[in-house]
Amino acid sequence: MNILWICNIMPSLIAKNLHLPEHHLNGWINVLADVLRKTPQYSLTIMFPIGKSEQRLHGQTDNISYCSFYYNAVHPEQYESGQEVFFEKALTIIKPNLIHIWGSEYPHTLSMLNVCEKKGLLEQTIISIQGLISVYTKHYYANLPQKIIRRKSFRDFIRHDGIREQKKKFSIRGTYEINALKKAKHVIGRTEWDFACVKFINPSISYHQANEILRSCFYEEKWELKNCQRYSIFVSQWEYPIKGFHTLLTAFKNITAEFPQAKLIATGRNLLKPTKKDRLKQTYYDRYLLHLIKTWGLEKNIIFLGHRLNETEMRAQYLHAHVFALPSAIENSPNSMGEAMLLGTPVVAANVGGVSSMLTHNREGFLYPFDEPYMLEYYIKKFFQHDELAEKISLAERMRASKTHNIQENTANYLNIYHTITKK
Repeated sequence: MNILWICNIMPSLIAKNLHLPEHHLNGWINVLADVLRKTPQYSLTIMFPIGKSEQRLHGQTDNISYCSFYYNAVHPEQYESGQEVFFEKALTIIKPNLIHIWGSEYPHTLSMLNVCEKKGLLEQTIISIQGLISVYTKHYYANLPQKIIRRKSFRDFIRHDGIREQKKKFSIRGTYEINALKKAKHVIGRTEWDFACVKFINPSISYHQANEILRSCFYEEKWELKNCQRYSIFVSQWEYPIKGFHTLLTAFKNITAEFPQAKLIATGRNLLKPTKKDRLKQTYYDRYLLHLIKTWGLEKNIIFLGHRLNETEMRAQYLHAHVFALPSAIENSPNSMGEAMLLGTPVVAANVGGVSSMLTHNREGFLYPFDEPYMLEYYIKKFFQHDELAEKISLAERMRASKTHNIQENTANYLNIYHTITKK
């Protein structure tokens, strides 16, 4: 079977072999790619976007063919008609039996769907739902005060990229996503939420269920209360409103009143120690978060790790934390929560999107309404105060996640879907 993948970023297995910087996202793709490249009956080609200023890449590594296509790195929301010309030529050369598009949230998905429609290939094309940006748009402001939404930093003003403009860019991408899903014949999803949303957009689409395979290192260790830093909270993303960091800060200020030794640990840039260059690049959302941190005197309780973490660094943070918090305004099936559950780090998550398809409240963790930060506070404190509860839930979530993210079962499921589609 000749398989073509369209990815949103260069997979790390290709970047590593080309001695290029590796992205620490979409790591689960590597596991499935590894199976395909080692199985003689499959031939895999991977296509991925690069900026127009970069040199086009193509070749073969580890029995996988690869090829890059151009997109607008500054304005990824823009539709690039040149992609259709390139995709049409590529399909003529590759002659795939199956086309698997990983994600619906970028315009190149619609570009490929348009070409597949023209060449009569829609029945052998499938889209994996990651997030649904057309729905995420509705939640972008995440209950921010209107006065914060309207304001801009110097960086926002120069780039025309304030909070309202960021939402508009989501909306533009969402329009392309909806058009792609209306055209598509097949999707792969994982949650009741993405099933409902996709069916609202296209009632006749064929929905295939397949859970995700997580990055390999998260299957290797387990969280233990005796080894964690007590009263520490780990959050994996925070840099734009949907991730709900402002909501977590609201809960955290009250947590520190009772547990003054509590720590909140976050990946990414260090907001608390910006350089002059960093200050010029600050969004207004950054400034709002800084205002809350300083107003509530949380500077000594928050640690920004200063960079994006690779998978082993992420694992170390989950194992180190007392609690993993997911305060997002919307998610489908967040891999960060899956990783925490697989290791057994106690989880408190906003009950949004598809989160409840991954975790049962009061059994494998705690879910709370996004707009009730006092419940986020309550459940985090509950883990802090009750060791037996934390250990009981840790065991339960590991058992749940080991089934949800079972490598062998999920790999077989993907391959079964591939064969089902190509036999039609």
